[in-house]
Amino acid sequence: MKRLELFFLIICFGFAQENPVDKIKQASEEILKSYTQPLINTFGILTNTSLFHSAYSHKILGFDLSLKLSYSPIPQKAKFFSDSVLACSLNPNTGELNYFKVYVESTPTIFGPSTPTTVAVPPNVVAIPKVLPGGLNLPGLPYIMPQLNIGLILGSELTLRYIPLPFKGVSVLIYGVGLKENLNQFGPFKKLPVKLALGGAYQVFSIGEIVKSSNLSFQAIASKRLLIFEPTVGLGYEKTKVNFNYQFKYKVPAPPPVNEKEVTEEIKVSFNGENKFRVHLGCALRLGFIFLHLSYEKSLYDAFSLTSGITIR
Repeated sequence: MKRLELFFLIICFGFAQENPVDKIKQASEEILKSYTQPLINTFGILTNTSLFHSAYSHKILGFDLSLKLSYSPIPQKAKFFSDSVLACSLNPNTGELNYFKVYVESTPTIFGPSTPTTVAVPPNVVAIPKVLPGGLNLPGLPYIMPQLNIGLILGSELTLRYIPLPFKGVSVLIYGVGLKENLNQFGPFKKLPVKLALGGAYQVFSIGEIVKSSNLSFQAIASKRLLIFEPTVGLGYEKTKVNFNYQFKYKVPAPPPVNEKEVTEEIKVSFNGENKFRVHLGCALRLGFIFLHLSYEKSLYDAFSLTSGITIR
């Protein structure tokens, strides 16, 4: 089990030495969106990369079982952000706290350099938090997913994804369900020289009770078998939403003799991914019961995928 956990960490977070959940819990609500937006975008992009690798549907109870390895390089602009941080000072006459905002510029996102950023504030002012978390210092994010496709009636095909894994003492769960329909059996599509399909899927990625991401996607895909090759092209629309739920702890000034006290704030917020549309270009190599599929997907960030599996039609 320890080897499985290490393998998952290497695949999903590269060779990052720090837990991404611990990083997120160091972020205040004011900067959480800016700090995690690249992660939200990338998970949404990778979740749908090579979701459907063929426009052909299996016959009833025909199936393919595959493993998908995807990778999205993180653009440089997604490694830094600028935003406002909450700060406060103690009124010596009343003992009350005065809150205001301080602007920070070019500080690392969760994918940026690992060096934390100390918030520059005037004397007798405390930033919340005093130090912004560094990033995981990743050039890109890999992703791994097993997938089962099963043929149903009338050219339909069911897609299932599921993988539970341990992660630094919390449970990681990835699952999804999709449906693809071959359109060549209907009216004007019957005479098309290529196979055409329309599919949709709903997927969830969660890390304990801290992070839960849901993704809804729709894709149109066309493909044509040429001997052992099957080129594929597609267009897709997707919507990603991530819920954060954690305790954020920070310190504020207090009247003497305490001078400082700790505050615990419950963070429960949701953000949407900036990824919306994608273009899929791919090609499969089919050798009997075995197939390989390579794809490039142009979305908000680029993504690449390799799918390998067995198929029985």
